[in-house]
Amino acid sequence: MDTSRKLIAYRTTKQKPTGESPFSLAYGTEAVIPTEIGLPTVRTLVVESNDNEQQLAHNLDMLEE
Repeated sequence: MDTSRKLIAYRTTKQKPTGESPFSLAYGTEAVIPTEIGLPTVRTLVVESNDNEQQLAHNLDMLEE
């Protein structure tokens, strides 16, 4: 397994101490792996990209400078 795959696996796997993945702690959302994009799942079918963009913009507006 090459280094980039190991990093993706580590960053998207929930860790025991926090119960969250490093990705979700950093970005506030779970990662969607490329397989889920190619093969539609409930998680990818329910998400509306416009709503997602609005939520991201709202989160950026709420950040302290």
